Amino acid sequence: MTLVHLPPRQHVGLSDLGGPELAIALDAGIRQTGRSGTEKSLRAGDFVWFESGQAARVFQNDGDEEARFVYFVLKAKR
Repeated sequence: MTLVHLPPRQHVGLSDLGGPELAIALDAGIRQTGRSGTEKSLRAGDFVWFESGQAARVFQNDGDEEARFVYFVLKAKR
């Protein structure tokens, strides 16, 4: 699990880390762009699920204050 702090008007790209991934917004103002160019605005409590093997994900903070989200990478049970 990673807590991501996203400064105002900045973005971060995350690549496939080898397993299903889950991002949960803790603050409003985050926009997530998918591989096909689709965009999803996230409010606090909204989440995005990514299957393993999908293209990189981009998260953009469109607000004037820091926005945070929690990012989980799930590993297969051995």
